[in-house]
Amino acid sequence: MTEGLKQFCRQTINMPAQDLALIDVYFKPVQLRKKAFLWRAGEICPVIGFLSQGAIRHFFCKDGEEKTCGISLENMFFTDYDSFYNRLPTISNSQALEDSLVLTITKPNLESLYQESPLFESLGRLMAEKSAQAASARAASLTSDKPEERYLTLLEQNPQLFRRVPQKYIASMLGISPESLSRIRKRILTPRKILT
Repeated sequence: MTEGLKQFCRQTINMPAQDLALIDVYFKPVQLRKKAFLWRAGEICPVIGFLSQGAIRHFFCKDGEEKTCGISLENMFFTDYDSFYNRLPTISNSQALEDSLVLTITKPNLESLYQESPLFESLGRLMAEKSAQAASARAASLTSDKPEERYLTLLEQNPQLFRRVPQKYIASMLGISPESLSRIRKRILTPRKILT
């Protein structure tokens, strides 16, 4: 059950076997059925998750409308950092789009893991930095890129999203309506006529 996370750690920071063994001690597997929640808005985010299998949508509700802020697929870490570290109620929801297996770690277990293994502390810092960079790039893209550019970037960076995730969630993540996304896809996929 933990082999995917161990492989990820080996590839990311060349973690040795004695550190990898700590994964079985501190991470707990959670099976989520499609549409089940790992956490909901108003709760304190209880864990950092590593997605071993499945797909998880992260969203919040504003004025009665769901806004998708991210989608996690296999071999990705995810959490609500502010809620998890500061013990504040989260505004986000984390819901399975497919039957999913998440390896979870609580804050007390994470602190113990960091004390036992400086390599895990380095990995945690690296994942937090990547998350911050991704959030910054997404915010910049939403304010400066055209919808078609955002679509093409997402398609290039994560093509499997388009095979596994409903279009309405992808559109929400791109900051556009599903109808706009359909028009963009049609425009890009329709071969252009060559004038002679």
